[in-house]
Amino acid sequence: MEKYPFGMLISVTFGCGKFNMNNMNLIDGHILFKLAEFKGKLLNFFESTINELIFEDCLFTGHVDMSLKKCKTLIVENCIIEKSFDLISSSRRIVNIECLTVLNTKNLGRIDIDWTTNNVKKMIYAQGKTTNYQDKANQFRMLKENFRNIGHYKNEDFAYVEFKRCESMSELRGEDLLHQKNKQFIQIRRCIAFPFRWFILDFVGNYATNPLRIIGFKLITIFIFAGLYTMPFVKLNGDKAFFQSTNNPLLNKFAKALYHSIETILTIGYGDVNPDNICTTLLSGFEGFLGLFLMSYFTVAFVRKILR
Repeated sequence: MEKYPFGMLISVTFGCGKFNMNNMNLIDGHILFKLAEFKGKLLNFFESTINELIFEDCLFTGHVDMSLKKCKTLIVENCIIEKSFDLISSSRRIVNIECLTVLNTKNLGRIDIDWTTNNVKKMIYAQGKTTNYQDKANQFRMLKENFRNIGHYKNEDFAYVEFKRCESMSELRGEDLLHQKNKQFIQIRRCIAFPFRWFILDFVGNYATNPLRIIGFKLITIFIFAGLYTMPFVKLNGDKAFFQSTNNPLLNKFAKALYHSIETILTIGYGDVNPDNICTTLLSGFEGFLGLFLMSYFTVAFVRKILR
């Protein structure tokens, strides 16, 4: 074993017993394990306070209890987790880790972590400029796969959304275009497409993880188009008794517009209320297209929810 200053342990192999570093108080301390192999049944950092804890190129074959009391930075980089890596305290105390890095770590077992309790999103983004968006995307993807494997599907959705957001930002910044000849042209094209991709994929349905959000957006769309159908340049044919149920002509006109908006976005097409000029025809056609798209998007999100 080689010894280095500032709590460094390089190229060290721990045996088959338990390695306890619990209840330590290194509030300004740094510990680095590099090329270490933890072959014991337990690696324990329970209730420890460490400023910076780093594992680089390490192998964990047993259970790792990482329920630290407080840690500013926890880095697990280029490591292999074969069994379990626990970031949830058995005493239900919040594990206070400000920044977590799991870059290029292979998870062959499970990582016990809760998206909300551990505030995973904040911990990953706390890496700041030390990692780019592609690195963050890879970490969120690894956590997404971990949540799926252990059956935490709600957390999987959260991780998937952040993975897609980081991937999108990485593409926008051209992090994957270092050796491309036409880099500027590709980035201009991506910049133009980015607002549409963000609005349709992220804002409307959180990358097909939130079917209720899509339904809500569809309801909002119905009322938006109903308002447009009441504009002076829009004309609708067809009258029914319930459109004239009040003495308020504006309310009657809106009821007629709302009816047409509902049957158009749902692509029912009764035909009892129909466009009377080219502007209304184009507007109705666009709403019908949105209806088909939103229904397809909802179907994907709904099926994704129930078939897991």
